[in-house]
Amino acid sequence: MTLWERIGQSILRHEGGYVNHPNDPGGETKYGISKRSYPHLDIKSLTPEQALEIYYRDFWSQIPANLPDPVRWFAFDCAVNHGPGRALAWLKTNRTVAELAATRLLFFASLSTWEHFGKGWTRRVAHLLLEINEWAQAHPLPANTVVLHSLVEHPITLRGNFVWRARAQKLDIRWAGPIEE
Repeated sequence: MTLWERIGQSILRHEGGYVNHPNDPGGETKYGISKRSYPHLDIKSLTPEQALEIYYRDFWSQIPANLPDPVRWFAFDCAVNHGPGRALAWLKTNRTVAELAATRLLFFASLSTWEHFGKGWTRRVAHLLLEINEWAQAHPLPANTVVLHSLVEHPITLRGNFVWRARAQKLDIRWAGPIEE
């Protein structure tokens, strides 16, 4: 199963079926796709396949592919709930799943709808963390992979001995640096 297929299962399970809760600012939703965001859609008739097409096109494609799988998965879920812009902004200062989860929970707690939906949101983050951990354990990065993280806002130029040694050791170098706008 690919990462996207696994994420698709997860998002449909977390978002659930048809809902039209009076306290939800998104209004009518099905599989998490809201009438507010997609006014042209017949939400009640939306199929899981159509929802996944929307998620892939409008959310998954916005999350940088060079991120480690766990971070990309969590960022995608943030994009679904909070919009791709907010998820990308959070990625600029939060480079790990734990940092993203803490930021997200603090954001949830600041919302006026926390009273109605906070328990469910917290449960969703907890289940998501467990799912991502399960995926990461079953799909570890190859032993020769070096994931580079930048703690500054400017990309680091790699040259000289590091690159030479990395190539000599046949390391797979993956950049997980700052998100470019």
